[in-house]
Amino acid sequence: MISIIYTLIQTCVGDILYQNSFNSILGIQSFPLNQYCSSLSQEYKLRVMLTQQSNKHSLLAICQMNLNDIEKFQTLFQQDNGHDSNCLVDYNAYILENQTQQIVLTQQKMPTLVSEYHNIFSIEDNSCFAIIYSNFNSILILTIERIGIDECVVNCKNQGICMKGLCQCPLGYLGFDCNIVSSNIHQNSYFHGLQIFYLDLITLQTNDFKLILNQELQYTITCYADSPHLLSTLNQSSVIYISEESITKCKEATETLRVFTQLKYYSQFVIITNTTTVIKLAELEEQYYSIILVASVMAFILGLIVIFITLTYLLKIYKEKQIIKNKQRFENLMPAQQFMSVSDRFPESKSETTCSICLESFTSSSLVRMTYCEHVFHSRCLERWMKNNKICPLCRASLDTQTIQSKKKIEPSTFKVKNGQGSILQQLSLFPKNDGSLHSIDGSLSYHSPVIRSSLQITQPKKFELK
Repeated sequence: MISIIYTLIQTCVGDILYQNSFNSILGIQSFPLNQYCSSLSQEYKLRVMLTQQSNKHSLLAICQMNLNDIEKFQTLFQQDNGHDSNCLVDYNAYILENQTQQIVLTQQKMPTLVSEYHNIFSIEDNSCFAIIYSNFNSILILTIERIGIDECVVNCKNQGICMKGLCQCPLGYLGFDCNIVSSNIHQNSYFHGLQIFYLDLITLQTNDFKLILNQELQYTITCYADSPHLLSTLNQSSVIYISEESITKCKEATETLRVFTQLKYYSQFVIITNTTTVIKLAELEEQYYSIILVASVMAFILGLIVIFITLTYLLKIYKEKQIIKNKQRFENLMPAQQFMSVSDRFPESKSETTCSICLESFTSSSLVRMTYCEHVFHSRCLERWMKNNKICPLCRASLDTQTIQSKKKIEPSTFKVKNGQGSILQQLSLFPKNDGSLHSIDGSLSYHSPVIRSSLQITQPKKFELK
């Protein structure tokens, strides 16, 4: 209903020559237009418009001669058959199921390319017929309007420009009134449903065009300048291909349009796809799997890095604990003492006046360590030496932990006293080391201790007896 009201409003502002509302019949209905075509001058042109409200659509054709044969009329749907029958059909409006179909009639002679591109029918011998084909019953409105030769029959849509009575459309917009919107196929990554694409030959960087899909697709492909009808031969393939020869011919057809009309046209192919499933470019699918592969590899490498960092950190903590543990063990087995204390307990060590590692002399307050082989070194010098060597710098005796522990003497149990206060060694170990510590390098009492200078004997006290 809205489309019919819109048509009535549009026709009210023009020069209406004929308008009739009627019921369609099954088959062909013919309307002679000879009286309008014969009286048409060069300054005017006719617009024949068919408006319908039903979801099902009839087809309008303008022919030079009357056409009553249904089978022959149906051949107009085939590519180029309209030329042979001297008929012009608004294919695009029919395919897109527009409510209105319209064709322009003029006395001017023009090439077939221009005629099909702008839906213009050139009248010959003042003979013309409006033929309507229907396969259902519906209410139709047939309107014939006269307009100036330099006026556009409709308002150009989508920023189209009306020039010399024709619509000059921007790139990506099709139809004689620029109302068909298409998308750049180079910017498309998948196909789904009914879609209209254009391929701009000016920006095409290859001699031919080829798209490889991941599965077969139904599509039509035409040079828009050579055949602007969207209804063309249906192809089904997993490859959309346009040869270099076809591209060259399309550019030539576009130039023919430009020369005749002096308007700007775009060399382009129109590709229409129709599919119920989502079909992707094979290249994108390969890229998708490549991305997954790369992402998986990167995730694996990242995982290895995380594991490596974690293990490195744990190993560092372990080594630090081992260093602390070894340092404590080292301190227990070969404790650091002042040289004076060592020389007091071991007079024979007084002959060692220099550290054989750094070759510097000992002082009374020098902090030294004595090995189990009774050699004396600076404490820090021996620590540094033991990091890389487990032998004595002088005699090459083994200084590893196991050997040292096996040589360490265990305190004799005979040194325990009865009062339960522990051994004499334990009691005397409380004295400062610089006062003559009782702890030698092997943990036993030293004969040269200032406390004990001779053999120590512990005897039971005699009981007091009255005589």
